[in-house]
Amino acid sequence: MPAIAEHGQENVVLTSELAEKLGVQSSGIANEKIEADVKEVTSRLIDDPSLWDYVPAMFAWSIF
Repeated sequence: MPAIAEHGQENVVLTSELAEKLGVQSSGIANEKIEADVKEVTSRLIDDPSLWDYVPAMFAWSIF
């Protein structure tokens, strides 16, 4: 993996699934957890449009 070669394994954070495939140290964070966090944030942005004031540069997000 180029990032690991360039920056060193201790400086690259990988989900547990990807780390297992590559045989390197995991961050302990699962893809499922990241998906849940993203869904929670997008739900909050949809429910409360005023939150967009805090993330104006993210207008190009595609929410599906």
